This record gives sequence, structure tokens and C-alpha cells, in this order.
Amino acid sequence: MSEQQKKEIRKILQREKLRAIIYPVATASFLYGLWLILFPGILNTYRVYSLINQVITHWQVGSIFVLLSLVTIFSFRFGHRMALLYTSVLLQMVWTMFAVSFLLSPPPNTVWIFAATMAYLSFTLCRRV
Repeated sequence: MSEQQKKEIRKILQREKLRAIIYPVATASFLYGLWLILFPGILNTYRVYSLINQVITHWQVGSIFVLLSLVTIFSFRFGHRMALLYTSVLLQMVWTMFAVSFLLSPPPNTVWIFAATMAYLSFTLCRRV
């Protein structure tokens, strides 16, 4: 096997590893954002959202998730590595902020576990880009 073929195989394997992380992260982020946009009553349930609602609306919070997930998917599909890296870092920051916020705010809930898992997957995505 030539060096060129080995390099091509490594590139394909790296792309497959990215695909295995990108699609779950982007899909969950898109659905979470869409859910926040469609059901603004969710924002009134947790104190985290009441703190956030003073600064931005439910539509803006949901739009952040939707926009970042779409840019992540499109940057991966069209091979824009820097855009993928930036959106991955932004997704990691947003999910980490939500994980910490849900962990520290009342009422006690398990949503922070989901947010922490998404933050970890976003971190893994950032490492592999």
C-alpha cells in the first residue's frame, strides 16, 4: 500500500469519527433550540431561565442552539474546518454554561446531566476537528 493510499484512508477514518460525534451533537442542539422556541413556557419552570429571560428572550436562546447546529452541519458537509472548529467551541461553551447553570439552580433536576453530556461531546468534537 502506498503512502498516498494510507493518507487517504486516515482522512476517511477521521471524517467518520467526526461524523459519529457531529450528527448527535448538532441534532440534539437543533431539537433543544427548536423546543425552546416552540414552547416558551419551559423557560418559566427553572430559575436559570428566569435569570436568562431578563437579558434575552426564549426565541433568542433557542435560535442560538438552532443556528450553531445548522452552521456545524453545513461546515462539516462543505469541508470548512475553521468554521467547524469555531461552532464546536461555541456549542461547547453554551452547553457548559447550561450544565453549570442547571446544576446550581433550583429546583433540583437532571437536565444538567443532559447538558453536561452535550458539553462533553462538544469538547470531544473540538479535539477531533
